[in-house]
Amino acid sequence: MLTSSVAAPVRNICRAKLPVLKTGMTLLQDGDLSKGSAFTKEERDRLNLRGLLPYKVFTKDEQAARIRRQFELMPTPLLKYIFLANEREKNSQSFWRFLFTHPPEETMPVLYTPTVGEACQKWATHRQSYRGIYITPEDSGKIKDILRNYPRQDIRCIVVTDAGRILGLGDLGASGLGIPVGKLMLYTLCGQVNPYYTLPIQLDVGTDRKEILNDPLYEGWRHPRLRGDEHLKFVSEFVEAVKEVYGATCLIQWEDFEMETAFRLLDHFRWRCNCFNDDIEGTAAVTAAAVACAPRIRGVKPLWEQKIIFIGAGSAATGIANLIVDMAQSQSKLPREQLLKNIIMFDSKGMVTADRKDLYPFNKPFQHKMHRYESVLEACQKWGATGIIGVSGCPGLITKEIVEQLCKNTERPIVFALSNPTIKAECTAEQAYKWSNEKALFCSGSPFPDYVAKSGKTLVPSQANNSWIFPAVGFALVATRARHCPSKVFEVAALSLAKLTTKEDLERSALLPPMNLIREKARDIALDVAKYLYDNELATEPIPPHMTLAEFLESQRFNPSGEYEHVY
Repeated sequence: MLTSSVAAPVRNICRAKLPVLKTGMTLLQDGDLSKGSAFTKEERDRLNLRGLLPYKVFTKDEQAARIRRQFELMPTPLLKYIFLANEREKNSQSFWRFLFTHPPEETMPVLYTPTVGEACQKWATHRQSYRGIYITPEDSGKIKDILRNYPRQDIRCIVVTDAGRILGLGDLGASGLGIPVGKLMLYTLCGQVNPYYTLPIQLDVGTDRKEILNDPLYEGWRHPRLRGDEHLKFVSEFVEAVKEVYGATCLIQWEDFEMETAFRLLDHFRWRCNCFNDDIEGTAAVTAAAVACAPRIRGVKPLWEQKIIFIGAGSAATGIANLIVDMAQSQSKLPREQLLKNIIMFDSKGMVTADRKDLYPFNKPFQHKMHRYESVLEACQKWGATGIIGVSGCPGLITKEIVEQLCKNTERPIVFALSNPTIKAECTAEQAYKWSNEKALFCSGSPFPDYVAKSGKTLVPSQANNSWIFPAVGFALVATRARHCPSKVFEVAALSLAKLTTKEDLERSALLPPMNLIREKARDIALDVAKYLYDNELATEPIPPHMTLAEFLESQRFNPSGEYEHVY
């Protein structure tokens, strides 16, 4: 493991204090520097703030309590989102204090899915922030200059999108910046990545949607969407600019690119920079963690004996399936070719088989030379499936007949309905439990209410939320200043998450921990990932000799309840 030979103070990415040079109204208008009503009487005199603020000096906790009261008064999720965006722009320190003292399961749906989708759709009329960077193909040759225009230059974590496939909304052109903004807030809320070292970026490469291009309020580059080699060339210039301006270890997370583009970028840049794709790898890891946890329950077959049908054959399905196969191979030492045969996929045109010519390259490992079943139900009956994973975006595709057949094939079937939001889930938790006589191990992409069994016992549907994975992985990559992020990182993260599910969770048929523990559990996942990075010589940040790895990581975590970030 990489250690420093000199017992010097740790260079802390979260508590390195910076002098504040602004005063007066200029200081109050800088949301990253202003303390708002928390400025003391002495600071108000010294910084020319007397009379610019109401009389009372508030504590951090009082500021957070006021935000909480106003937040709870907002009647809709979108208004809550807009309110929080405004609060962040006014005083980011009290904003983060509020989030860290409020239950994460209550604020996460407002900061990110499902609310952020509506916010992006209405970005032209509801945009609250200039936080972030827009880059268009016309900026080619000037991307480094654009990055240097951003007011903060110690950037260590970027989430970037070209808005080609925003959630389930498709191509949103230049209206996708809300996704990286929201994603990075979860990096901080769940993983404790310092928000002052993060940067959301929109690659505005045009749009093919006429209604967007014809909107007089549309702010984007009014051209058809850039694709193919020209798109790759543009993104390559962006990556090289990031490495030069912010350093080779700056993390780049690809977000909401079109499916084929997402795989292409991940394959092309995997070993050219420090990057990953959460849509492919984060989704895979949290789902694989739930599947890997299932054999801890009596009556569930080991991972390498599971036969799983996927409804949907896109990037999410392929990412999940590949990681399940990787984990099964690590556990069983069986040949990969043999384990691939334990996965079959269906898309809108039927079963994925070797004779089909209309599939993507990433589908190839799952194009089997076997009998082509005409329906999912027939495959369950004749192939003997033990689990089903829905990632189709189409509600109702996991039927009563399918679940009943799974129960004939195995004692405790895996039934995952992962499509978001809940109205698009392939089945509900209640349906899965009722149809299986309460034997199904259910997991969903969006939250479902608990289910009271006939015995009176409460069954808890697990939520396969990517936030279990990407904030912890992101924190480890940033804190260790990793050079690259190999796919093995997500197997490590998935196994780490799987072991965090307690015996009490399993007794309630829950395959993942409860969401209110997400920040606490992220620490354990980040520790396992960081250990892997150091053990495999991917980390470049030395650990001081007087610290353990856990102590070093703890010193790097953002904590808004501590001292202020700046010297006033």
